[in-house]
Amino acid sequence: MWRDGTPRIASVSKDSTCRIWVVNTGRTEHVLSGHRGSVSCVRWGGLGHVYTGSHDKSVRVWDAVKGTLIHNMTTHGHWVNHIALSSDHVLQTAFFDHTKDVPETEEGKRQKAKARFEAAAKVQGKVAERFVSASELSLLIRLRLKLMCHRR
Repeated sequence: MWRDGTPRIASVSKDSTCRIWVVNTGRTEHVLSGHRGSVSCVRWGGLGHVYTGSHDKSVRVWDAVKGTLIHNMTTHGHWVNHIALSSDHVLQTAFFDHTKDVPETEEGKRQKAKARFEAAAKVQGKVAERFVSASELSLLIRLRLKLMCHRR
């Protein structure tokens, strides 16, 4: 996440925390704590939320600016190994799309990236990110095989 022209990054650890770092200085801005097991995955969403999954079988949603907990979901039966967001692709590609229309200014690039994100994240007229979490790879493989069989 960029704020005030300064990039930030999130990392997770076996110490049950997620840390938000200021990239330019290497300073820790927030330590997101509360998980009771190793934190195994993290996703930074386009609405300023950080999603963490843990070996404590929970997914937590955090406010990245304030460093505070927003939601705690505890319905998994096993470790949470992966989180994906409905906006992952557009967040990773920013203003780049299949056209060759690249804005010339940084502000133009930000505006185009924001417009692409809002279009991709719109649900029933509102911008809202959706996420999916997974706890066992074998479950995902079975689900994928089942979907492939139904398509034939």
